[in-house]
Amino acid sequence: MNSFIIRLAIYYVMLNVDEELEELVKSHLQDIERVLDIGAGNLRVSKHFAGKAEVDAFNKREYDIDKEDINWIQADMMRYVFKKTYDLIAASFSLQYLTPKEAARMIPRIKHNTRDNG
Repeated sequence: MNSFIIRLAIYYVMLNVDEELEELVKSHLQDIERVLDIGAGNLRVSKHFAGKAEVDAFNKREYDIDKEDINWIQADMMRYVFKKTYDLIAASFSLQYLTPKEAARMIPRIKHNTRDNG
């Protein structure tokens, strides 16, 4: 598959993330009270849940974006200390930047801090 098709597929997913996320949440989760957005970037996922749930979002770099109703934390995902459990932990477009060794450490941390039915 050439790189243009891959970029086009990624762009399509990014355009439709709100609808697809909404369907995923409706089909798998009920009563979402806490959301963590790892590698939040432009806060697209966070903003979807802001005002509907308690939202914590972190990213390594600071962004000059409206963070209303979002608990913003500037942190590196590998150094972030989880302080609570969440109903939903999103890591859109962030885990692919980890080495296999880092991912092997991060994914169990995410699982451990997601509630049982999350």
